[in-house]
Amino acid sequence: MEPKYHVFVKITAAKNSTEKLLEGLLTLANSSLLTDFCEEFHVTRAKNSEDTFYLLETFSSEKGYAEHLETNHVKHFLAEIVPNLTSDREAIFLENQSSRVDNNP
Repeated sequence: MEPKYHVFVKITAAKNSTEKLLEGLLTLANSSLLTDFCEEFHVTRAKNSEDTFYLLETFSSEKGYAEHLETNHVKHFLAEIVPNLTSDREAIFLENQSSRVDNNP
């Protein structure tokens, strides 16, 4: 089985841009989930900071993630949303052999 590819992103809204950023993140997530290579896309908000969001994205493979980057919705997000509505962004890339570990016998 080919390893799953995960991207964990911390993204902070620029001043007075929180709700517009959230709207952009939800659009990005919904568009991504319509593709064959994006298996999961979670948008969460930090409990202690209304302006900080965490994204957890799961792709079928590293190649699937590369295909994700070539979609129009991702290109739009990176070109328009990130520069105009965010103050900070950090991504961590992870790989594993399965998307779930079940420790129950």
